[in-house]
Amino acid sequence: MFKPHDTNEPELSDAPEDAEFDDAFLRDFPHFTAHRKDVRALGAVRRKFGLGRYSDLNVFVLAHDRDVSAERVFAKDNENNVVFYSTRSSIKKALERRGHAAKKTNLEQHAGSERAEIFIALDPELSITKRLRENIAPEGWVLCRVRAANSLRRFGYTFRAVVDMSSHTPSLSRHDDPAFWKSVQVDSEKAFREASSEKNEGVVTYEEARQKVKEAKDAGISGMSEENVYESYAKLIEMAEEQNPGAAAQGETMLSITVPAGEKQTTIAGINTVLPTKKSEHDDDIVVMRRGLT
Repeated sequence: MFKPHDTNEPELSDAPEDAEFDDAFLRDFPHFTAHRKDVRALGAVRRKFGLGRYSDLNVFVLAHDRDVSAERVFAKDNENNVVFYSTRSSIKKALERRGHAAKKTNLEQHAGSERAEIFIALDPELSITKRLRENIAPEGWVLCRVRAANSLRRFGYTFRAVVDMSSHTPSLSRHDDPAFWKSVQVDSEKAFREASSEKNEGVVTYEEARQKVKEAKDAGISGMSEENVYESYAKLIEMAEEQNPGAAAQGETMLSITVPAGEKQTTIAGINTVLPTKKSEHDDDIVVMRRGLT
């Protein structure tokens, strides 16, 4: 019988205000289930990318919405190690009582000795921190929501597909489509301001974009306005991608541009092409990302 990985980390202590909730949680003994739609969605990913061909994969699942579909789909393959992670001891204990391997660890803050070949994190509020990324193996697969997937682009992850969850039977679409991100990123000044957050690691913030627009304006680039940061920065991104087509095609997201300034050339570096995402029809979908390979 598979035993959970030993990360040699101290167990997290619950906040005092969580104690009453945890006691009630254990008394009620929550019902965990493999939702049919989620099983179909994860199964479609497994088939499309041939993940059933491999054995002894580490599959890390951030416990969310009491769903155990990942184990139903991936544990049947040759000795795959499916482990659920939660920050609550009550959820860990409840999962273990149901026969699931579980650990109490906040993977956004801690990295263990084991790494996941398949990392499933469907919490829409997930933060893609440095510690969380350290839990993912080189060339690892990540299944997450669009906001988290967008953050991963900055760190060498490539978009592979999106699982459309809007219908009764989930289906994969937009395979390796480089235009996907253009369709979900912010598209107005207001949307950019509202979506900007320093918590979205790897994603340019409104203030960072404003500073880059000012730098470009001071360098003499036309059309730059600190009163309309979105349109100005979008123009910088367009220029950067046009000047660096090879790098952009390879998924590089930190680019530079060189522009004439009198008799000299001026280079503006550090143009982050990853804009925040807006609310869209893809918010409930599952995005498939892969590290290191296209």
